[in-house]
Amino acid sequence: NSRNPVSKAIELDIKFKNLQKIHADREEAILKTINENPTKVPCRISDGEVTYKCQVRLKGDLRDHWNAEPRLSLRIKVKGGYIHGLKNFSIQKPRARQFPYDQVFHDLNSKLGGLSSNRQQFVNFRLNGQPMGIMNVEPTIDSQYVESLEIKRFGIFKISNEESWAYHKTEDSYPGFFVSDPTINFVQRGTPRDLEGSEKIREIH
Repeated sequence: NSRNPVSKAIELDIKFKNLQKIHADREEAILKTINENPTKVPCRISDGEVTYKCQVRLKGDLRDHWNAEPRLSLRIKVKGGYIHGLKNFSIQKPRARQFPYDQVFHDLNSKLGGLSSNRQQFVNFRLNGQPMGIMNVEPTIDSQYVESLEIKRFGIFKISNEESWAYHKTEDSYPGFFVSDPTINFVQRGTPRDLEGSEKIREIH
């Protein structure tokens, strides 16, 4: 309707005991002021037509993702299929993705030829039958996402070090944002099997 132009839907079902684990991770994140090593729990996910098993955890390093219940940010991995064309993605309230600025940036970056997270979607989200309003869905940039763009994948790398950041932040000696560091943390995304199974990826690594 005119008040809610979003037509896509996602419903997530999490058993009570597993939902409690996510809430416990949230409480710990509030105490530490950072979300560190959240627990992955099983779930079921549906788009209204198909239902799959999935895995979910609390998502987001900083409190904007989990400071207010019940609209928590979640990282979801679908097993055995796709939901709205996605297998690995995050779901969060639009504000946590700086709507509309983040979406505009990714659209412009993609049009200029850059690899960007420009396939974000907005869905009506329900958690255990309870409506959570309109949420932003963003695919994880991994090998599957790159392949869906018909780009030959040679490697996806991360140079930030959230573990070091989390340590310093919990020690109250680090500001709440990334700063330059004299060392570079260099990590290639993918399982050991994926990384070791390709001669080209090993060469680039």
